[in-house]
Amino acid sequence: MAMDDIDFDDVAKQDQVFCIVATCGQGEFPANCRDFWKTLSDESLPKDLYTNTKFAVFGLGDSSYVYFNEAAKKFYNRFQELGGTVVTNLGLGDEKDEEHYETKWNDWLPELWNELGTPPPSMELLPPSYSVSVEDKATAAVPNVVVPAGMWL
Repeated sequence: MAMDDIDFDDVAKQDQVFCIVATCGQGEFPANCRDFWKTLSDESLPKDLYTNTKFAVFGLGDSSYVYFNEAAKKFYNRFQELGGTVVTNLGLGDEKDEEHYETKWNDWLPELWNELGTPPPSMELLPPSYSVSVEDKATAAVPNVVVPAGMWL
């Protein structure tokens, strides 16, 4: 869910918090987490706010920018400053990698499962939404032509 949709006070009640955050432009936060960050960065928050919370952060960034994954780095550091326990190292996805963000994601995610002592989810394909059949031209039925109202052939 978008960070701005989360009640800030509920985060400290969670045993585990996982953040995936993009960095926009020159180090800006995405619009859907700016309010959350504003509250999280408040210097008056207690330094033990997240003492009972394990966390992990994965960033989506582009290394051609000066502030590569800046938003993710700030979240990661701030959770630590407020007493959070790191589950696994900060993941820094890079749009410039061969498989874009997935290059680092595919390295980072098994570390997360391992640290949590959780087996990774099964890698099974969902059933297809559509099917295609190929028919011999001689036996194929003539398709119905559907023309939307207001259109002509």
